[in-house]
Amino acid sequence: MTNLKSAVSVALIGLVLLAVEIQGARRVVRTTNVNKAYQKWYNKTVPFYIDPDFNPTEAATIRQAINAITAGLPPSCVNFMEVPSSNTAYKIKFSALTGGPGSQGQTYCYAYPGMIVPDCPTSIPGCKGPTTNTEQLVSLARGPSGCWDGTLHSLMKFVAISLGKRNEHQRQDRNNSITINTNNIAAGMASAYNLYNLNASNLDAYYGSYAYDLCSITHAQPNDYANPGTAAFTVNAGVMPSMVPKMDMLSLTDCKVLSMLYGCPVASCTQPPCGSMTTGSPPTGSPPTGSPPTGSPPTGSPPTGSPPTGPPTMAGTGSTPPAMTGSTPMMTTSC
Repeated sequence: MTNLKSAVSVALIGLVLLAVEIQGARRVVRTTNVNKAYQKWYNKTVPFYIDPDFNPTEAATIRQAINAITAGLPPSCVNFMEVPSSNTAYKIKFSALTGGPGSQGQTYCYAYPGMIVPDCPTSIPGCKGPTTNTEQLVSLARGPSGCWDGTLHSLMKFVAISLGKRNEHQRQDRNNSITINTNNIAAGMASAYNLYNLNASNLDAYYGSYAYDLCSITHAQPNDYANPGTAAFTVNAGVMPSMVPKMDMLSLTDCKVLSMLYGCPVASCTQPPCGSMTTGSPPTGSPPTGSPPTGSPPTGSPPTGSPPTGPPTMAGTGSTPPAMTGSTPMMTTSC
């Protein structure tokens, strides 16, 4: 009971998913994203639009990545709803550009770990106070340090993060599973492997019963943010799987964490356990095709908080993106 009360007090610090599961006689408390600058999306619905700068093939691939995320969750757990860019609902903009048409391309990919909290006060780390923003960016950069590497996996990562999942490789307990090769990390990219802040006054993530998940869609690959021809980290001897699978699917833990966050039945997650994965090849079968639904998002006032300073969650293919400033790059959570 003492441990449960302690976990509940942590939950009150920020946006926390709290779920209690009976496992034999043991009560288990699990959590996900606790940074108070972000929250889950209203009514399990994520309005979004795709920048017309993407060509039809790219746009179709983004929709396929979205569909693969929703298909990996329990039915109707989370819905992405495509809307016009002019829609006044608060929404996600998928773009490879730094601004409007003709602007410079993004250098790297990133996403915020959930919906930016409306009217987020400046007293909260990462918040700038209220603005009139009606959208937040998911950057899907092209180029050598972007995330268009021919796999859905690398795009799905940022869709999952936008729902509230945080980068697995930044967990405080990662050293039991991987070893960071500090000398191999590209110049200016050390922050991509910073550990999450567990200080109560500036909490990023809190972990409960779920083991470290090498299969998470949000786990970096060894060459991410590494000098060419090197690995930024290695998987420790005896850990299973012995590599980081690069699958076009949510892991079992990804599904459970996001399901708990959005109040969906965890028992409906049917992905194979991570320890059974022995290769990086995608599973058989094709990801779902088609477009996410279109229509009107749920009613309610859109948030007006502006994005926090510093880049959110990043990914790369081994090339060196520019040095990061501001807050730690984003972020993934497990439970």
